[in-house]
Amino acid sequence: MATPTPAPGSPPSSPAAPRISRSPIRPRSKWWRSKSWRLSPIVAPERPVGRALCPPSEVRGGPVSSRYSPAGRGPSFCNGRILTPSDSRVGRASKCSGLEVGRAGLCLDPVPTETREVRPFSTPRRVLCADGRVLNVPEHWSLLAPGDAALSRRIKADGPTWTMIEVKGNKRFSRGIWAPAARIEALRAELLVERMDPAYQRKLDAGRKRRAEEQVGYVEDFRAAVLTFLAFHPVHREVAEVMAKRIADHATPVGSGTVARTERIPIEERAEAATIAWMRHQTTGYDNMVIPRVKGERREVRRMLAQRSVQLLTRYRQGQAIDANSCALARALHNR
Repeated sequence: MATPTPAPGSPPSSPAAPRISRSPIRPRSKWWRSKSWRLSPIVAPERPVGRALCPPSEVRGGPVSSRYSPAGRGPSFCNGRILTPSDSRVGRASKCSGLEVGRAGLCLDPVPTETREVRPFSTPRRVLCADGRVLNVPEHWSLLAPGDAALSRRIKADGPTWTMIEVKGNKRFSRGIWAPAARIEALRAELLVERMDPAYQRKLDAGRKRRAEEQVGYVEDFRAAVLTFLAFHPVHREVAEVMAKRIADHATPVGSGTVARTERIPIEERAEAATIAWMRHQTTGYDNMVIPRVKGERREVRRMLAQRSVQLLTRYRQGQAIDANSCALARALHNR
């Protein structure tokens, strides 16, 4: 059939559009059956666990026994991606930069040479390093449980150790020290011999007596700092004395974990913070409040209650008349 010729002066016609298949099922190719696709690099998960500190060019090993993992047990990682057979023939025990690359990116350090702070891991005898790597605890190491401060100090000073710290919120809890078992037993036996000496017991008694004297002096200094912060009018001097003593008795005991036991801030700031905290629990309904678990909400509630406590203290500082039946501070001091 002859193609029609356009009339003179008419615009040129556009070329015919290619025919598009309207079939609902597209023809499937055979690319997915190829072995090269199954062995191609796979993007590693965005977890910091399992990253070997070596480039692929430094990975050495024996033959590959499965698709993309040594020994068919799972993928190996290097620089954040899964290793493939093309990465210098990954083997069962590839080594690089002093580390072993095990399955699932586990970095093994057979002879630790540095002291670390690690986190507990879900698997026994494995710990989480600060940079996100999972480390296997050496076989000849054991865990020294917390509780013996003298032995812990000697273990840390004697050589490389892994201190296991568990973080819960803004608090840190010691779960023990990983160290060579032979070293732990040797130092424990040495310390036991020293503790059997009468001179060691006399040294302990002298230390306890000295710390008790220091504690008595600190309690008195802290009570004076609280009294200075209160700065009540002479009319309410007796109230200030009673209040300062109760705050000091509550906040200064050893092991109480209150702000009065810290040494990071001056004693004047400790006295102020302890006073506001004591008033928050004694003169407000903070303990019975239901605060939503929203970030910053509890801090905002504390800030609001602190303002109320300062306003209450201002009345005592100005020497205003206080009704003991309606004043929350007067009731708190009277009820105890």
